[in-house]
Amino acid sequence: MTKIVNTWKSRFEQRGRFRRTLSELNLLSDREAADLGLSRADFRAVAHRSVYGY
Repeated sequence: MTKIVNTWKSRFEQRGRFRRTLSELNLLSDREAADLGLSRADFRAVAHRSVYGY
């Protein structure tokens, strides 16, 4: 039972990090994103890779 709770907690925390990362990326202007070699269409993939590693 503890393993299930820990797994759920870990996934919940990861989802929070994903949402925060995505929110921070969305604060970038189009120019700032372009300077990083990104477009707004890339933000979800970048946030996902940052949090989940793939």
